[in-house]
Amino acid sequence: MKMSMVKHIVLAILVTVSFLNAAVVTYTVQPGGEADHWVYEYSIYNDSTEPLQGFTIWFDANLASQFVDESIASIKSHWDPGFQHGVVNKGDGFDALTYDAGILPRETLSGFSVSFKWNGVDAPAQQNFEIYNPNTFEMIYEGVTVPEPASVLLLAGGTLALWRKRK
Repeated sequence: MKMSMVKHIVLAILVTVSFLNAAVVTYTVQPGGEADHWVYEYSIYNDSTEPLQGFTIWFDANLASQFVDESIASIKSHWDPGFQHGVVNKGDGFDALTYDAGILPRETLSGFSVSFKWNGVDAPAQQNFEIYNPNTFEMIYEGVTVPEPASVLLLAGGTLALWRKRK
């Protein structure tokens, strides 16, 4: 009985959290070609009802430097990626905006990538991000990036919970 109650609570939390997110930004991070250099690769899932046309992913200015946009060519042909440096209380940001259709609701766009020098002791990890309106620059949503294997495990866990609920 208690285990069943726990499953229901976890399922309710997962469902609630999925409705609260306007976007989910997943990443992989791997060592780059040079010592102390790393590469983030991002996928952005639009979990809102409106197109997503602008976002910033923040780096700790004390730990990361020498940023290079490594996004694939098809991203660069529709998006305008760039960097913001030294933003007070934020750090350095990888910023991308488009005036095209953007990322439509319930769609994912992959191919955003940044290489950088890392001055930290441990490997780079999660980052804060913001989704904004490219016309007004008003922030619509803010969150934390999710490592790719964790998002797959979260999805698998939710699917398993729903499957078991049906039995």
